[in-house]
Amino acid sequence: MIKELPKVPNTPLAIAELEKMPTRVIISSYITWKIRTIPVKKRIVKFFPGGIDLDVFIRKYPEIKVFLNKVINGDDLNPYLSEQVRTHGIVLPGASPKSEGKDIDSLVLREGLYHFHFGPKNNKNPKGRSNYLIFADVSKDTFTIVSIAPHSVFDHSSEDSLKFFEIRRMYLEKDIPSGQSYMLNPVTCSGHTIEIFGYALHCEDTITSIDPQINDGNFISQLYEDGKLQIPSLVPPTKPNLIWYFYDLNLGILEKSKGHFFGLKFLRDRL
Repeated sequence: MIKELPKVPNTPLAIAELEKMPTRVIISSYITWKIRTIPVKKRIVKFFPGGIDLDVFIRKYPEIKVFLNKVINGDDLNPYLSEQVRTHGIVLPGASPKSEGKDIDSLVLREGLYHFHFGPKNNKNPKGRSNYLIFADVSKDTFTIVSIAPHSVFDHSSEDSLKFFEIRRMYLEKDIPSGQSYMLNPVTCSGHTIEIFGYALHCEDTITSIDPQINDGNFISQLYEDGKLQIPSLVPPTKPNLIWYFYDLNLGILEKSKGHFFGLKFLRDRL
């Protein structure tokens, strides 16, 4: 996890501080970052009609069409996310003040909305950045466009931000009976969600309780016997090499030589 997390600053001193942190904190930071990424798979495209400005959609359609073809074909969408997903997985002591909070995406964590740049990539714009963004609810099989809005929606004092807030509210409430109360995914004072931190605690407890047995022959035999309930053809290697591993957001044990994964703690099914 520590190796995979994009760190700011990425220095030996900062990494040493990260390695001293409790397992639950490292897991919480890792999952908070990982959930901002998009698993690569084909999805169908849907639209939330209450959030689409037809004039903007028509004007930007050639660029939008290219991007949506990539969604349908199952291309990697991660290059179209904010640059911060690739650079700010965790902000550590010693980072510049301008990096503070950039390892948290409240729209993703609280409302499940990702934003994608869809500008054409060329010599003048090699990263395909765009002023207008596609805001989408991305599930295992569906890519739902909730809004196509300018970057100014992140300026909370702007008229675009107020309009975007109303669109998000309508989308969140679309399946809730009128007048019924609800609560967004609650967060701690650091911006991390209680859901993720609670999951990290469960993962830490699982690792602590099972780790002393991970190289025990009887434990490995039982692990494979249980695994055969799902995969009857599962055959253990002669010399198993087991490590703790996150398969997307889900904790388990990976046998490295064969690539066998045994899931133990589940957060979400995105694959």
